[in-house]
Amino acid sequence: MEALPVTSYISTQSWTEHDVYNEGNRHSSDFQRSPIGTFVEAEPDENLEVWPETGRPGPEVTAYIVAVLEYDPKENKLSRQTATVTRAPEMYGALEDSISALEAANEMDEEMWKMLGESQQEEWLATCMIEGNAEALRSKQQDMCRDLSSRFSGVMLLDTDKEWLEKVLQGDDD
Repeated sequence: MEALPVTSYISTQSWTEHDVYNEGNRHSSDFQRSPIGTFVEAEPDENLEVWPETGRPGPEVTAYIVAVLEYDPKENKLSRQTATVTRAPEMYGALEDSISALEAANEMDEEMWKMLGESQQEEWLATCMIEGNAEALRSKQQDMCRDLSSRFSGVMLLDTDKEWLEKVLQGDDD
């Protein structure tokens, strides 16, 4: 079988409390990105709570960045885990369309983690650590998504939980 020219990725970015106070640290404390080795497809059902206020996407959305944001109080650790996935090809077109969609999702996800690494000295990271939750990161992520939407109009961010992300990666997204 011929290798795919592009693959879905899973990424994890995390920060620990000491990162907040380290003025010389302009990058996230930990970042890992791994190719999954295949296309991951997902089409959440009607009842899933991940849909933004705008509702279920139309045919212009061809790929998703599935994001899980968590704060672990035991470790004082904030994390962002993402997976890039395409919609089922029958939703919008042929294999070439899937490749283009996944390339856009991968590029947008990469832009977002770079932006987060560069902006960690901003207030959002300290707020997450002080409040012990991921809400300021969630707001920052949504702002970045809006800023990038003109370049990546076919990609939608789905803010979800770890259980649903695991189902997606296993091919069971209902």
